[in-house]
Amino acid sequence: MCLFYIYMEYVVKNMKKVQRNINCKLKEISENKKEKRDFSDYKTKYTLEERKNQAKSIMEKYPERYPIICEVSQQLPSLDKHKYLIPGDLKSETFIFIIRKRINLPSEQAMYFFINNKVLVCSTTMSQLYERHKDEDGFLYIYACAESTFG
Repeated sequence: MCLFYIYMEYVVKNMKKVQRNINCKLKEISENKKEKRDFSDYKTKYTLEERKNQAKSIMEKYPERYPIICEVSQQLPSLDKHKYLIPGDLKSETFIFIIRKRINLPSEQAMYFFINNKVLVCSTTMSQLYERHKDEDGFLYIYACAESTFG
């Protein structure tokens, strides 16, 4: 029984570290969004009306897919494309895997994904995320940033 309490104490201690790290990243993203220097902002390239029209035409042409804009921080290697058309039944962890693969990120570097300054939950489908967090223009914006975890 004592071993169980020691293990639980260890788990709680590590969870607190992870939570502190996530809070730090959220604060950093929030500050960077204000300065508009960490992400290439898709919203500044196109007007709201243009983005609405793009999303509407995509949804009409592909009703079972969702338009997603994925932007990465400057700490990460550049992403070859930022617009994705994702099937609704795709799990968010699969989307994360796809982005990691496209970026060609080393295994010792961690990636954090955020939607509306909240950490992306890995157990949901992209359709659920889209319905909950889509922007007024019809796109779902996902931001990725990185941190070296080993040294």
